[in-house]
Amino acid sequence: MKPSHHPAKPLPGHPVWNHRHHFYQPMLQHCRALTPQKKLIYGNRARTCNWIERNQKDVGCSKPSVASHCPNTCGKCAEFRCTDSQRRFKVGKHKRRCGWVASNVEFRCAKRGVLSTCRETCGACA
Repeated sequence: MKPSHHPAKPLPGHPVWNHRHHFYQPMLQHCRALTPQKKLIYGNRARTCNWIERNQKDVGCSKPSVASHCPNTCGKCAEFRCTDSQRRFKVGKHKRRCGWVASNVEFRCAKRGVLSTCRETCGACA
């Protein structure tokens, strides 16, 4: 049964509840939608993809792990559109990786920004 906290109408770029499989069905179709809302850990600090673009695009995007987190920013959508971020990212006060998401996919992929960060684990391209 669908929990009551799930919205009846999906927001653009957000997952919708799949009644048959009791899981969130992704709605990511464009690379722009793949810009993670989760901050990546870069230089031991939490940074957004916009920060990378403004301050460290050449250096940051040359690192595959950063490009995997920010495929749109780094112009690497063809390579990383359907893969997980290789960087640690912030979830609340904690630094996490997509392996952490994989241990409880249904719950953790529903957290804001996780679907666009752990695209493969959450089935964003399924």
